[in-house]
Amino acid sequence: MSRTTRHNTELHFYSPRLLEKLRALLKVKAALVEAPAGFGKSTAVWDRLNDARQKGSRVIPLLCH
Repeated sequence: MSRTTRHNTELHFYSPRLLEKLRALLKVKAALVEAPAGFGKSTAVWDRLNDARQKGSRVIPLLCH
C-alpha cells in the first residue's frame, strides 16, 4: 500500500519502492538523489525529512544544487 502526504494543499503519491528508499535516508550520513528534472526529487526528500522531524528525529538537511 502506498502512502500519500498532504503538503501545501497538494497530494503527493510515492510508490512502495520509492518509500522504501526514502526510509533509508535517516539511516545514512549522506545520500545522493538522482533523477531527471521535474521528477519530484526535492519534494520527496523534503516530505520524508519533515515527516521524520515531526516524529521527533533530529534532521539537518543540506541541499546542494
